[in-house]
Amino acid sequence: MTAKAGKPTAKPVSVQAGKPVRKPGALKGKIRIAEDFDTPLSDNLLAIFEGWPKSFNS
Repeated sequence: MTAKAGKPTAKPVSVQAGKPVRKPGALKGKIRIAEDFDTPLSDNLLAIFEGWPKSFNS
């Protein structure tokens, strides 16, 4: 017990440290992935993502 001027101010307690429990399928039906998710990007869009020189983007 922590006290100030003889009055209790805080009570130390143990902390339960551990990994949160994961439940498989918890997001089922809440996430949608587009049909064309894995189609190749156009050269222009790929250049933007990879930071190629701006002259390539013209």
